Amino acid sequence: MKTVIAELVDDCYLQCALCWNRGASGRQMSLTTIAKILKKYDSDEISWFNWGEPLLHKEFEAFARMAGRSNAKNIMSSSMSLPVSDERLRSLRNFDDVCVSVSGMTPDVYNIYHTNGNFDLVVKNLRRLTQLKLKNVKFKWLTHKHNVFQLSEARRFAEGLGFKFAPIELNCCVEDLMGGFDHELLRFPKFPRKQHFCHLRYWDVIDVDGNHLLCCASHNVKIGYSVDDKVSNRELRGAKSKTALCETCSKNEYWRMF
Repeated sequence: MKTVIAELVDDCYLQCALCWNRGASGRQMSLTTIAKILKKYDSDEISWFNWGEPLLHKEFEAFARMAGRSNAKNIMSSSMSLPVSDERLRSLRNFDDVCVSVSGMTPDVYNIYHTNGNFDLVVKNLRRLTQLKLKNVKFKWLTHKHNVFQLSEARRFAEGLGFKFAPIELNCCVEDLMGGFDHELLRFPKFPRKQHFCHLRYWDVIDVDGNHLLCCASHNVKIGYSVDDKVSNRELRGAKSKTALCETCSKNEYWRMF
């Protein structure tokens, strides 16, 4: 099963501390492009998010119905830090997994990472998901130095709502690191990895216009192919490895952060 990342919306309410997507275009993936991706990757795992907020899509309910009819494993993720209608929340039943990213259990801690976020609204939306009896929700805790003391509280809260607790380490994205970005308050200690290859380049990453990108940690670096092209995995990997960013990242092993 291939891992596919498709950016549904190039826009977001938040200004997260380690996110490069602060000059978002507001563009949204068309239903036509969505249909092409669902057909092309009908036996794979598709994560319908990268750095934008999927629930901002104007035709989200129609997209959700399409996802529900497909054979792919469809995954959705949201900060839930935005007003959402009941209809839109109910449409999340069409996905195999719905991840909600949270980085604090109090407003002051939450807003260190999720800048401009509304923690009270996040909690309200999470409780609404429980009331709607959604069984496919994962509470994705973004672990940083500043919030690690709230880890146990977050687990109790998530499991109390009936959600699967999924803590992850979140590091700086590759381009920020290469540019010298260094926010020690948010940086989580890195541990040696046994792997000796970059797995990010083996994922198919697609932007809102259907273009193949270098990887999920790069800033819209296009490699010259789109979902309309009949191109082999070998050709995609080859095009990625020849980009300056991929070469620099691999040479300095920045990918080992992930």
